[in-house]
Amino acid sequence: MKNPSIYDSPEGKRLVISAYEAILQHWPIPYQLMKIPTTYGETTAIVSGADDLPALILLHGSSSNSAMWIGDVEALSMHYRVFAVDIIGECGFSAESRPDHKSDHYGVWLEEVMMHFNLMRATVIGNSLGGWMSLQLAKYRPNRIIALVLLAPSGLAPARLSFVLKAIPLTLMGSWGANKLNQIVYGQEKIPEEARGFGNLIMKHFKPRIGSLPVLTDSELKKLKMPILYIGGEKDTLLHSQDSAKRLQQLLPHAITRIVPNTGHVLIHEQRTILNFLDKCRADKKTDV
Repeated sequence: MKNPSIYDSPEGKRLVISAYEAILQHWPIPYQLMKIPTTYGETTAIVSGADDLPALILLHGSSSNSAMWIGDVEALSMHYRVFAVDIIGECGFSAESRPDHKSDHYGVWLEEVMMHFNLMRATVIGNSLGGWMSLQLAKYRPNRIIALVLLAPSGLAPARLSFVLKAIPLTLMGSWGANKLNQIVYGQEKIPEEARGFGNLIMKHFKPRIGSLPVLTDSELKKLKMPILYIGGEKDTLLHSQDSAKRLQQLLPHAITRIVPNTGHVLIHEQRTILNFLDKCRADKKTDV
């Protein structure tokens, strides 16, 4: 039996993908759009940076795609071979398949992506759903990850029930509901008009997975020995940022946590913090050699 489409119609899918392609025309540096065969369907990665640089994997959030990294990829590609991966089952170029969240499927999938590029290890940055995906790889194959950056990630504490209860009816209310849902996610953050328009287009035509993602157990988290940077917004309406940071501090004392004051779920001013963390990780690695 064929799985239902993740879009409201073929025309809706065409509009979202066309808009994504238009955004990539403004990608600030040369890139390759690479297709990867996996057990869960074809996966697409936007690859940039010199091929002799260390690997960095970027994983975007829910109801999004790798276009979200357009403001960061140039700085990151100065030091890394960057693989911005479109998550399967989301509104990018990858397959529409959606494996069960309560399994190791996504860890297996990401390892297959790494194996395709012959990456034994990589640094990983994950945003929201992408943060949860990063944690799935980390618990499944912790030795694959050099350092982990988690930006407002799911998987460390339960999602806010209030958001889930609001999101479900809003997804059924057409353009108005899509607009309202994005307003809740963006909070007080000033989002560029182009990005806001793309987000509204996605929410109008895309069918997101609704519900809370599984939270990692204490024993699963304690296995993560790699350097970790966690960043969350103080006023995140989706996730309990303070609870996530506190749990990391208790279980993984080596993790660095940062709660950004007066900020919601969207984190768009943290590039310097992330680069400083990654610079330190690279310096520490050289010292260890």
